[in-house]
Amino acid sequence: MNICIHGIAEHEAVAQQIAAKFNLPGPDFVSKARYVLEIQADGVFLIERTNRRHRPISMKLNRLNQVSRKNPLGHALGKNSNLVVDATAGYGDDALLIARMGYRTIAIERVPVLCALLENGFERAKQLVPSLDIKLICGNAKEELPQMQPVPKVVYLDPMYPPGRKPSVKTTRRINVLRDIAGDDDNAEELLKIALKVCSKRTVVKRPQFAPSLMSERLSFQFKGKMVRYDVYQV
Repeated sequence: MNICIHGIAEHEAVAQQIAAKFNLPGPDFVSKARYVLEIQADGVFLIERTNRRHRPISMKLNRLNQVSRKNPLGHALGKNSNLVVDATAGYGDDALLIARMGYRTIAIERVPVLCALLENGFERAKQLVPSLDIKLICGNAKEELPQMQPVPKVVYLDPMYPPGRKPSVKTTRRINVLRDIAGDDDNAEELLKIALKVCSKRTVVKRPQFAPSLMSERLSFQFKGKMVRYDVYQV
């Protein structure tokens, strides 16, 4: 048993509802799980039960101010785009950042436990900042993207980073936990091809500076930040 869900005290009933909605093992399996999705009064937290020294992982909601599009990601997405689909939502950090830039944002995530984390995080974010336009779809992006209406102008991908230079210890742990739960993105290039067939304008792929482009022969241009770059594939 890799992961289960439970709630503290008065939140146990909520945990049971979320477990049923996302088909996750409930509180009865806590003793057998490596990770526990814990429902607390102030949010949903992913806890590594076998190593309590590590801090719980949750969606970062401490910074929800509006962000200018005059940065590498904003330039990559395009100032005239209205709908951006983040097809690899993960912890939701990028989807929330895109929404804070003023884009209508749809986040797609295939891993049920991450969907539970995202659903709660997005709801709390919209309570704090009602103007945020962000929606979650729990499903496989390869299947969800071709069915989307209206057709998105921009699709955003952040596939799992390949092995390379070591980031900070804190970042490494978040990535390692995500990889342990979600697995590696062995189909990143396939997903890029699907995204390019679906979007009407461009697909943006986030990559670490040291990593090669997924499809260098189709690459249109790049926008570089300090630690990452954004590869842009024009339709």
